[in-house]
Amino acid sequence: MVIKKLKRIGNSVGLILPRDLVAAADLEEGDEVTLTLHGRRIVIEPSERRADEREFSSAFEQVLRRHGEAFRMMAEYDRTGRRGRAR
Repeated sequence: MVIKKLKRIGNSVGLILPRDLVAAADLEEGDEVTLTLHGRRIVIEPSERRADEREFSSAFEQVLRRHGEAFRMMAEYDRTGRRGRAR
């Protein structure tokens, strides 16, 4: 158990989290977290970040550049049941 004091930050109150606790939660500086209140307990969890359309398109293009031929071969096999020729 770690005991910390809350500190005033502007009109809010902040809490500095110990580095080892942050690392154990697989978090790092800049990550988004979700705060949930359960009774009097505050639960801090990593946010389920979803890529926006531009990020998704960029990542998908990178995957196709690297593995596009493999995807084409799988699609051909799915259509015909036969292995296509690699180019």
